[in-house]
Amino acid sequence: MNEIRNLDLRTRAVERLVRKGYVRTEAVRHALLSVDRSAFTNFAPERAYEDRPLPIGFGQTVSAMHMVAIYLESLELRGGIKLLEIGTGSGYHLAVTASALDFLGAGEIHTIEINEMLYRKSKQLVEGMGFKTRIYFHLGDGFLGVAESAPFDRIYVTASVAEKPAHLYEQLSEEGILLYPRGVQGEPQILVKVRKAKTDYLEEGLMEVSFVQLRRPGERFI
Repeated sequence: MNEIRNLDLRTRAVERLVRKGYVRTEAVRHALLSVDRSAFTNFAPERAYEDRPLPIGFGQTVSAMHMVAIYLESLELRGGIKLLEIGTGSGYHLAVTASALDFLGAGEIHTIEINEMLYRKSKQLVEGMGFKTRIYFHLGDGFLGVAESAPFDRIYVTASVAEKPAHLYEQLSEEGILLYPRGVQGEPQILVKVRKAKTDYLEEGLMEVSFVQLRRPGERFI
């Protein structure tokens, strides 16, 4: 009965996102329907499927469902791509992205997290979900990216950065897309979409957003 209730809440939440225009493609709809958000939070399904950020400890949150949908649609996902996620967090955003890639024919995801406890917890949870997409977990400073595995066709950052993340720009493949919130926590931030051209980077500000700050080495986890 609980599983049926959970699925019903998830279905209604996703259909609301479809009606509001956040979900536009079948791959993103499929992914959001396939991943149980309550498994990545400490909240019951009734709370887990509220469309808002939820705390996961250490001053971090799992993004609102509509924001996860915006990210996935903005990344223009396709099968066979190599993707980098900055900020594994709870693993929910990662799992939804992997599910979308599986729907499109699978791919490769690298994800990096600075908090060791979140890294271990999300790694265990996501690895147990059996995705076809290959997923590689890294522990370290996401601001620096994962240079040894670059270039990446897609890169997205799940927390805000106060300055341009030059290392991530450099790790994009040609025609690759980078998505990140630029700004300071508690102040206006802009979700920036970057497309790498042959000789330049084309930037577009998509919308105003509100994210927690990307943690760096030496910063205290609350």
